[in-house]
Amino acid sequence: MASHRCAPRAGLCAFAERSADQKRIVITALDLVKGRGRELVHFDFAVPTEFYVWDISLDASRIALLQAALGKIVILPVETRGERRDFTVKSWKGLASFDWTADGSGFFSSALTARGSVLLRVDVNGDARVLWEVRGGTSVWAVPSPDGQHLVLSSFLVGGNIWTIKDF
Repeated sequence: MASHRCAPRAGLCAFAERSADQKRIVITALDLVKGRGRELVHFDFAVPTEFYVWDISLDASRIALLQAALGKIVILPVETRGERRDFTVKSWKGLASFDWTADGSGFFSSALTARGSVLLRVDVNGDARVLWEVRGGTSVWAVPSPDGQHLVLSSFLVGGNIWTIKDF
């Protein structure tokens, strides 16, 4: 679970790790020179063994956590003002990648399908639409540029060859 993310517009990086009792994820500011800073938010959860991914919005105003298997998203404001939002991504479970959109109105996430992997655009109401399908893909993700003008797309593909060798 230990991972870091940065909010380029705000000049803030953060680090997420599980608490010693494995009952919460604590996200802390991270200064690349000074080290660990103040706690930004924490998420309590009932299933310590569950797989979670998180991201910080590009302006550092909100941090979101995805409970991948269930497609449940929790959004917390970094400052005390603002409301917590909880919702489930409609019609999709087993989500993987998780990145805020540049405008902060939703997320890019991915899911496996019978044919490969799909990139989803999920809004803050849980509505998802497929942006890209990668047949044979095992993972796909998208990361927006800080100015919101570009999107980096990437995927892993599974491929193989079968060889027949005689008289070796």
